[in-house]
Amino acid sequence: MLNLLRQGGIIKGIMGGVVLLIIAAFAMDYRGNGVPLSGKQCVVEVEGSCVAPKDYQMLIRLVAPNGATEKELRKSGFNARVVDALIERELLLREARRLGISVSEEQLDDELALGRVHYSWPVEAPTPAAVVQGFPYPITGASELVTYIRVRNSKTDAFDYKIYQRQIQNLLRMSPREFKERQEDELIAARVRSLVTSAVRVPEEEAFEMFERDRSQATARTVNVRTSWFERFAVDGSDEAAKAYAKAHAEEIDEAWEGAKESWKADCPLVAELLLSFTPGAEADERADREAQADRYKKLLKDGAPFARLARAFGDSESARHGGVLGCLDAEKYGAGGKELLDALSKVKPGDTTGVVETPRGFHILRLLGKGTAEEAERLGRLELARRAAITMAASEAAKTFSQQLIAAVKGGAELASSVEQTVASSVRVEGLDEAVATALTEKAKLAADVPEFEVSRPFSRSSSPMPGLKASDVAARVFDLPEVDNLIEEPLETYSGFAVIQLKEKNLASREDFEADKAQLMEGLRAQKRAEALTRYIARLKDRAAQIVINPAYDPSTPLAEEPSDPDSKNSG
Repeated sequence: MLNLLRQGGIIKGIMGGVVLLIIAAFAMDYRGNGVPLSGKQCVVEVEGSCVAPKDYQMLIRLVAPNGATEKELRKSGFNARVVDALIERELLLREARRLGISVSEEQLDDELALGRVHYSWPVEAPTPAAVVQGFPYPITGASELVTYIRVRNSKTDAFDYKIYQRQIQNLLRMSPREFKERQEDELIAARVRSLVTSAVRVPEEEAFEMFERDRSQATARTVNVRTSWFERFAVDGSDEAAKAYAKAHAEEIDEAWEGAKESWKADCPLVAELLLSFTPGAEADERADREAQADRYKKLLKDGAPFARLARAFGDSESARHGGVLGCLDAEKYGAGGKELLDALSKVKPGDTTGVVETPRGFHILRLLGKGTAEEAERLGRLELARRAAITMAASEAAKTFSQQLIAAVKGGAELASSVEQTVASSVRVEGLDEAVATALTEKAKLAADVPEFEVSRPFSRSSSPMPGLKASDVAARVFDLPEVDNLIEEPLETYSGFAVIQLKEKNLASREDFEADKAQLMEGLRAQKRAEALTRYIARLKDRAAQIVINPAYDPSTPLAEEPSDPDSKNSG
């Protein structure tokens, strides 16, 4: 019976009467006073067991935010979690029947008299509140899920059946009989969860390893070597290099041409662009500065500087890293400034460059590559495709070589920071350029936003990362495994933008003494994690073994909202 009955004396006598009232009321409900289930309509059927709409609505009313509409719950994924929870509960109930697990009337009455309401929620899902808020954490896990309803008289603090009955009927829209039936199912499902997770053990050594992994910290010296810098400043983008690539990769260029030939037509100007952009609404000083730079580059072009080299080094357009080639200039597709550029091009011959042209985008210098036959357009287009591919490949190889040179220099006793500066200076490609152009290009390369740069990382743990963008997930662990400070990982590490060089600067390992201070909390957290993992695997096996799980389309999250039943109780009333 109820826990309070075990306290004896007067309380036992009073509570005995209360329990008799509860039992009598339930007996009346069993004789037919309760609200009937919705016939054979099911939210979901699990191995032939029908989960009624009342179960679905009860769970929504129990844990959804007050006043939340069906549309809001559907959008957040809440309804989908409700269906998953009911499926998991039914699977656990079937398992309970197989294992002979049940709860006694006394245990059930004890929970009801305390106002405790048990419910199910998917073990891998975020908690109900987190789902509604759109957060991925905290995860439900294997924790016991309980909420409370009011069942006590505020004056006497004693259980009050009328209050209990009103709470169930008004908040959950159920009769006491139905509610008790659902709670019996929930308690049995909870028993199975407890049985599954009871065998979970956490060795202290495993807990210490996790503590050491998360609490130990290191810092590293890093160099981010982006291939984009090498594309603009360090590799050969000449016609000769492009032709050599095209010859070696003919099939690749043929395929690329099929997708790009619409941009290389005979009836429009084929151009390359050197753009010096300014921000919208730029002040007069900024515009004047950019115009002065454009005039300077125009003079360098007149003095014989290669257009593609200047566009790659100084241009701001998306095409700059490959020499600024746009292909067919269509004013409508180009957008703002397209008409002004076409007007300027109408005054030059193929092979010539325009003057400095101002548009809303900035200051432009254009080179007219050609405006001839279809054969000439295809020749130029194929050459440009080969140039871009050749530059991309060469830049990746150059970035890797640069990283290898840094590693070799540090292993030879050099400092990483100074080695970066020296290797950057020697990597800028200036052969064939006169002194003025070479100097300008080198200075620009050193100040570029994507220049290889030396940095000292923030402190990181074994389970985090020394720097963003690394492809491998084990880099931090590899840094911690370096035996001594100033050791470095002896090969370039791939990133999503190129390569990285990483050298250990300092590491501080978590101690056993630190672990002992936090051991209880840490081991409890690890136990909770392992219990959740065990229960997740168990539920997955039950789902795999289930011969049939059928979701009613009206409750299927993928079904359009209009197809849902027009149940007046379907809106959460909290």
